[in-house]
Amino acid sequence: MSAVRLNQQTKSVVIDGEIFDSTVFDYFHNLSAKDYDQSLSKALVLGAYALQLDELGQMLDAAARDVNGGLMQLKVLFELRGLKERSAAVGVEAELDITDVLQGLADRLGWGDAISAVGEKIGALPKRKVGDVLATVSGQIDHRIVIEAKWEKNYQLGDAAAEYKSAKNAERTAFGQNYLALANRDAKVSIFVADIAGASKTLNGAGRLSFHPENLTFVCLVDRRRGDWSALETAYSIARDLCLASEYQEIEATGVQLVAKQCSRILDELAAFDGSLSKMSSAAQTILDEVASIAETRSAVAARLSRAQSALERWLEAPATNVELMQRYFDEV
Repeated sequence: MSAVRLNQQTKSVVIDGEIFDSTVFDYFHNLSAKDYDQSLSKALVLGAYALQLDELGQMLDAAARDVNGGLMQLKVLFELRGLKERSAAVGVEAELDITDVLQGLADRLGWGDAISAVGEKIGALPKRKVGDVLATVSGQIDHRIVIEAKWEKNYQLGDAAAEYKSAKNAERTAFGQNYLALANRDAKVSIFVADIAGASKTLNGAGRLSFHPENLTFVCLVDRRRGDWSALETAYSIARDLCLASEYQEIEATGVQLVAKQCSRILDELAAFDGSLSKMSSAAQTILDEVASIAETRSAVAARLSRAQSALERWLEAPATNVELMQRYFDEV
């Protein structure tokens, strides 16, 4: 039986049983017993905010205003720790995410690829660290794929034919980052990764996956909040085939572009299905919760009927007193 029950009449939540979690225990261990109930209520309100709002930063802002000012301390901790759920998260966390995803893919398929986080290391270009992750395909040093991730919103797709007022502006494009990453990590293929939730219009307009044959590069969009790295995995799989190809010809570029566009469309379809399944699952859970609530209410009503019948049986043997009549009226006996 569930440890959580809803009282629809009073719009309240009833919690029974034990919670086996070290974080929760440590929190209450440092509180006075008289503060347990109030602290539990605050913790549940904060958790409800976290589950209902998409952005953790937005949740903390809203909770700090609506619950009480004390939650501003939590917001400060959130800022200092730089949790990876923030849209501006960069650096080591991003490198580890990508490294884990690609190494897991290579291991599952038995490719023997070595994936390393190199974002903190200077590359071939003086004082430059462009290129977060480097993959060596099947242990062959001349078959390397570099991955560069940018979660900021102000990165554009770019275009080799576009005119930029400065090199700095050209660098803040997926094209520019791919060119830099190829040179800095001496790689054969480059993949630029952005988060679909914060990607610019030009990146979103290119689709979840695009291939650019002029410099053997890919641009892909992942959904970090949902843990959907399928576009990156697809880009890496194709990039790996390109590395292993004995020669690269123009006709192959046309084929790769076709496959990349088809994969992009398929990834969009899968994302749409995932969204629908998520909504259906949520709706189903709501129905199950309502069924449980109605069943609980029915049980309470049945108990009231049983008490009324018992009272009637007693009064058939002996007349009810005024106190008993009062108690029965208020459903106390």
